[in-house]
Amino acid sequence: MKKYLLPEKGKFYKANLHCHTTVSDGNRSPEKVKEIYQSQGYSIVAFTDHDVLISQSHLKDESFLPLNGLEVEIPSPILPDSPKKRPWVHLCLIAKDENNLTMPFYHRSLYIKYNEAENRAKLIYREDEPDYVREWDVERINELIALAKERGFFVTYNHPAWSFEDATRLTQYRGLDAIEIFNSGSFVQGYEDNTPIHYSTMARHGIRLFPVAADDNHNKNPFDHPANDACLGWVQIKAEKLEYSSVMRALEAGEFYASTGPEIYDVWTEDGRIHVRTSSAKMIAINCVGGRCSARHREDAPLTEASFELVKERGGVRVAVYDDNGGYATTRFYYPEEW
Repeated sequence: MKKYLLPEKGKFYKANLHCHTTVSDGNRSPEKVKEIYQSQGYSIVAFTDHDVLISQSHLKDESFLPLNGLEVEIPSPILPDSPKKRPWVHLCLIAKDENNLTMPFYHRSLYIKYNEAENRAKLIYREDEPDYVREWDVERINELIALAKERGFFVTYNHPAWSFEDATRLTQYRGLDAIEIFNSGSFVQGYEDNTPIHYSTMARHGIRLFPVAADDNHNKNPFDHPANDACLGWVQIKAEKLEYSSVMRALEAGEFYASTGPEIYDVWTEDGRIHVRTSSAKMIAINCVGGRCSARHREDAPLTEASFELVKERGGVRVAVYDDNGGYATTRFYYPEEW
């Protein structure tokens, strides 16, 4: 029996889920960001300016969908011997409901570093709640993630290499929806935020979440500059229509893949095997939670499809596609009960 893991029906919409504008420390207005991304085939941008949930719904039209979000920062304490670059946690929170514009947690005097007076005047928050103080402590961060989820947000852990957190910390976090496997803003600065190993490590510790490739664009350089940070990493979301609720349902269900280049057209299981159709690739592989990985390589003919035996001892499997330009794409891990 044929079973699609990426939905058979629907349409792929190209999306950036991490974006900054002049609302915080970006160098382009929300309107200009829309123009840049639409010119590169994007249909969706999550506007995640630092610590402020401000809707950009005026940008919505029949071919472009803005998602409402914010990026939350939790720095480690400054100690007398702290290095200048110390560990941080950055999370992107995207509202699942288009009308959910209330800050999930709020502090009346801390955290908002950019355009403070203007931005605070626009924010909606729960006035009967005390100020929420953030702490770089695993238990407290897990409480913050749980609160964001309870209040209707999709939560992604951002740029793990830039954040200077290792597997010991990452594998203690609970409740995350996703983790960035590529972050262009960090990558072009020289950080090793172009690897899915953190995602695989968390999966091998029993943590189920999704992989995201995103930009974290601040647009400090022109689009044709070597250090441009826009339109380098994205997710392709398979949704029924370009509507907020439809896109967020697909995102929550993991009906998307992450990419820095290749396309994945179909993924399905049939007769004990996982099958994939892709754009032209030099290698198609499966990465496994447990057991051996496997790969197919281009030889004489173009490589655009592959299949692999499914063995339950492998646990979850994800499909990874590599092209000649150094780009890759990956699905999430699919687990035996989904096969």
